[in-house]
Amino acid sequence: MKPTQKTLGNGMQVVLVPLKDTQTVTVMTLVGAGCEHEDPSEFGIAHFLEHMMFKGTQKRPGSLVLAQEFEKLGAETNAFTSRRYTGYFAKAHKRHTKKLIEITADVYQNPLFPEAELEREKGVVTEEINMYEDMPQRKVDTYFDEVLFGAESPEGHPILGSRETVASFTREQLLDFHARHYRAHATTVVVAGSIDSGVLTGHLEKHFGSVGTGTTGKRHTPKVASGPTVAHLTKESDQTHLVLGVPAFGRSHKDVPTVGMLATILGGGFSSRLFQKLREELGVCYYVFASPNLFEHYGSFTIHAGVPKGRVREVVRVLREELERLGSERVADEELAIARSMKEGALLNGLETSDDLAYYYGRQAVVGLPLETPKEKSAQAKAVTTADVKRVAKKLFAPKRYTLALVGPQQDEKALTKLLT
Repeated sequence: MKPTQKTLGNGMQVVLVPLKDTQTVTVMTLVGAGCEHEDPSEFGIAHFLEHMMFKGTQKRPGSLVLAQEFEKLGAETNAFTSRRYTGYFAKAHKRHTKKLIEITADVYQNPLFPEAELEREKGVVTEEINMYEDMPQRKVDTYFDEVLFGAESPEGHPILGSRETVASFTREQLLDFHARHYRAHATTVVVAGSIDSGVLTGHLEKHFGSVGTGTTGKRHTPKVASGPTVAHLTKESDQTHLVLGVPAFGRSHKDVPTVGMLATILGGGFSSRLFQKLREELGVCYYVFASPNLFEHYGSFTIHAGVPKGRVREVVRVLREELERLGSERVADEELAIARSMKEGALLNGLETSDDLAYYYGRQAVVGLPLETPKEKSAQAKAVTTADVKRVAKKLFAPKRYTLALVGPQQDEKALTKLLT
């Protein structure tokens, strides 16, 4: 069923998504405040604030009191931070819908940010940073962004920030960031699941209608590295993890459906080109996948793989050949048909629960995109032609556009650069 989109009196967006055959409801609040909105001195503050939001409110002082309020309802809660937005959700039985809205609104509007909790949470987030630093498959992803967009840019720095910035955060900084960004104009509230849309608007107005308005937070325009660029982070291991990518365009571009199809053809399943070539034919990897990462005005298209440290150059050569082959040869009709089915299947498989649907529609609304149903998304994918695939691949995978990031034992960077020139 198509969602209902409303605007509260203060300008806050509300999206109501009825879902049949479920007993649950998800209340999700998305705020247009991610690391794109951070200054260098506060890198990581959007994520740190996300952690601190669950440390209690005036009405529910303390993290334990707040946790018990949710868990009395049998609710599942979580939160996440991205480059563009931060999200919070609570999911419980439908009979608790109004209570979920009330508690969620309290958390959103009235966080305490206690000093003692702040100092403890610095240790928690520092260990989160340490954890990902010790996971090369994750580290190479953030390292690629640093190389492509610049380590000191809002687009290139890690969402978690650094140990140094996290250690420097004060309660005053958190209060200031919250006051600047957690405003009605930048917030979308989604209620999805077993709901009666007609009776919820008044309840949402009651609990979220007093949120103040404000101006849109500042955004940064990225400066993209000119290729070919090879960057290597030395780490002793048996395997080298790599990301090979190119700059792409923003999420409103007309060729976004085609970019998604490219990713599926290259690395979207067991029959995809890179899985067949690297894993089934050459036996050089356990995982390989392709990913479009599209933001408002910029983006990237990336290939991810973990390969033997002694076969990196061979793999990079094969990857470039496969990428550029898409821009020079016509994709077979059957291969495109499989990719269309894979795209549709992945979309529908990921939308079976109330929290899935809340995030699906919420992430569209919070960045200002028109709401598109899964049926409409599938129709866009089905409209992609073999000519579209060839045209966009030729544009993206042109010589000297490549950036390669590696985490693992030392490699010959000059030889790798030559392979990408």
